[in-house]
Amino acid sequence: MQITNELKSIVQTYPDLDIAKAPRQMDRVKKNYKKVFYWEDKPKVKVEDIKEENVNYIIRSSNKYADIDLDFLKQVPTNVAQIILSDFPKTLSFGRNGIGHLLFEIIDQRDFGKKVIELGEKAIIEFRCKGAYSLFQGLITDQDEAFVNNHPVYKIKFNDLWQLIHEAALIVCLYKLSTGNHGVINSFNTNLIGELGSNNISIEQTERILLKYLKLIGREDRNKETITDIKSFYKSGKFSNLFSKNHPLPWNNNDKYSVRAIIKTLNEPPKKEEIFFEPQIWGQFKQPLKKREFVIQDYLKKGNMTLVVGPAGVAKTTFLCSTAMSYTGGFDLFGKKVFETGNALLLVAEEDYNEMDLRLQATEKALGKSGTNNKIHVIGYDHNFKMVHFNKDGTSNKLKLFDHLESYIKKHNIGFIGMDPLISYQSGNFDENSNPQMDDFCKNYLIPLAKNNNASVMVNHHTNKISQMDDSGSSSDLAMHAGRGASSLVAAARIVIGLSGMSKKLWQAEYVKEVQEFERKNYVAIIDAKNNYSATSEIPKWIKKVVYKIECSDGIENVAALMDCNLTDLKDSRKELHVQHQKKQCEDLIQRIQECFNDNLTTEDVPVHSIAKKLANTDKRIGFTKEATLVQEYTRTLKGGLFSAIKFGKWTYKYEYMDHKAKKHFINRTSQEFYDNSPF
Repeated sequence: MQITNELKSIVQTYPDLDIAKAPRQMDRVKKNYKKVFYWEDKPKVKVEDIKEENVNYIIRSSNKYADIDLDFLKQVPTNVAQIILSDFPKTLSFGRNGIGHLLFEIIDQRDFGKKVIELGEKAIIEFRCKGAYSLFQGLITDQDEAFVNNHPVYKIKFNDLWQLIHEAALIVCLYKLSTGNHGVINSFNTNLIGELGSNNISIEQTERILLKYLKLIGREDRNKETITDIKSFYKSGKFSNLFSKNHPLPWNNNDKYSVRAIIKTLNEPPKKEEIFFEPQIWGQFKQPLKKREFVIQDYLKKGNMTLVVGPAGVAKTTFLCSTAMSYTGGFDLFGKKVFETGNALLLVAEEDYNEMDLRLQATEKALGKSGTNNKIHVIGYDHNFKMVHFNKDGTSNKLKLFDHLESYIKKHNIGFIGMDPLISYQSGNFDENSNPQMDDFCKNYLIPLAKNNNASVMVNHHTNKISQMDDSGSSSDLAMHAGRGASSLVAAARIVIGLSGMSKKLWQAEYVKEVQEFERKNYVAIIDAKNNYSATSEIPKWIKKVVYKIECSDGIENVAALMDCNLTDLKDSRKELHVQHQKKQCEDLIQRIQECFNDNLTTEDVPVHSIAKKLANTDKRIGFTKEATLVQEYTRTLKGGLFSAIKFGKWTYKYEYMDHKAKKHFINRTSQEFYDNSPF
């Protein structure tokens, strides 16, 4: 009753506060009750609506009432958190233990949504105004509760609150990144003072931030020396920065960019530019509706960038040659139709002209001679071709060669531009792991190269050590995440194609009947990793390396080219019969399978291995067959037979693959009751 009365008191005291009632629903992924479906539609509660019942109460922040989510409380020791919180004025707080969120009333309201201040990809503090909600009071989990510390809501100006939370976030970042080592503190101070000074942060504010940081790490013995350093640097006007090579910080670049972003907007949000625009109403658009301008089916679209990822030696450059030859000659590209032909340009930073001549001649033998007058233009590694320069501060500049390249493309009417590899066309301080830099390179240089010239760009990039296919030969979404470096590269590309060889493990599991062992390294899988315009296939398209004899001035050279083959079709026809057999086996086993599930749960994921093991140990053959052999057999049966769902009684059974979990392969069982009660 005390909690109910307290909530009533808050609603009475602050009638503009937007509090709503929400039924508790467990988030299956995060295992808590924080998620609220259709939270914007929940009616605002009145005093008489508040009573003792099993519901949660949410608060919707607004331009008047700002909710500050203190994510860092879960990331630092309690004593450190208390020191940081001591800078905040006393106000109403709520959340886990009543302190996870702070509520402020904004005196000078402005139109603002939400800002998440991060270190790397981890949230430190969230500033929430319009368009966000939080759990105000109720259950977080079955063990944890959110409640309110009903202190009067503190009134504050927008910029004062902005500065307060950004200073706190900066100090948290410095604490988390610090080692406390004497030598590190020296370079740390030099670079941080320089970064703050060069961003016009006052000397008083810089002193306040540095002294608070030293207090957190227990190095207040450095206070006097630090103040002397600050005054000296500010007096000289000569500032270092976080990326200084003279005093290198032991941080990764993503962390440096995060800290820099906080400092750049430390005291106020960036000013919005006044933008004038004229929206068009759907159904009354001025331009005529046109088909998507694909030049090669599913692979190349005008004005877009296609990314090709694959390990070293898989045939990425040869695939680029095949694409150029198909585009210029009009040949189908491994079953994909060519809708438009034209001139092509290949930029190859790792091959000379002689090697490209050999590969293109072999590709011509594989595809046939072109009946068009279109040309393939080549820029080899001899040119050391650099398009963009990246500066120490993370900014970039277009180089003269970029302008020359655009002029050449226009002059020769180039419609297809192939680049191999991606990382060879920048100079300076380019870091392929930096999302901001990769995003800059793609969106400000590569994609405009396609759009401004009505061309298609295909870029080759190396993969990391992630496999592009699982053990069954299914590409799943693994290939989309296989590209090395920053994730913004995959995000910028509208189409992503993975190239992968046939591993011995995959060959043994799936292709031993169709491919001889000595030939398996000749096969290359084309994987539909991402396509923003059409559905992607889980099944790879197999092509084959074929060696051609090329006549040279000094003899004969054997050169590989890529050709289409019937392995995919052959495997599909055999696999369909096999899957039907596996499905029938699962139907026969379904009563034993359901014993592995809890009938009290309406939906449940059980690892495939645990079900296979139980089936193996109840198999009559267990007396004379190794358990591991039977487990492997049942695992294949479960994956194949339940790849499409089987319904038994009120239950639906289906195989699922979850890459983010330690155990990735599951059988999901869901009741009809669960589907009936789902908000979706």
